[in-house]
Amino acid sequence: MSAANPTHAGERRNGADVGSNDGAPKPSPAGPDRNGGERKWYRQFWPWFLIAIPLAGVVTASITATYAFTHPDPEVRRVEAAPLDKTSWESRRARDAQSRAGAE
Repeated sequence: MSAANPTHAGERRNGADVGSNDGAPKPSPAGPDRNGGERKWYRQFWPWFLIAIPLAGVVTASITATYAFTHPDPEVRRVEAAPLDKTSWESRRARDAQSRAGAE
């Protein structure tokens, strides 16, 4: 070490480690904030992105439930249909053939 720069390994100057990395602050995995320190979790992008995914599901489910409870189902009537046996099937085919012949 020179006399002009009397720093020792492990010494800190202005909040940054000095010595092995030429005085540059060590990068934070979360990214630095304005003061050069680690950013708080609520100032980062990824926690909010991961929170937004299930939150979108909750909002969508709430909208769906609100719509389901405020708009009742229309009344559905059950109509008893005659069973299709061979004779009714054949008569339907004959009627369809006649209607097609009459349309031409």
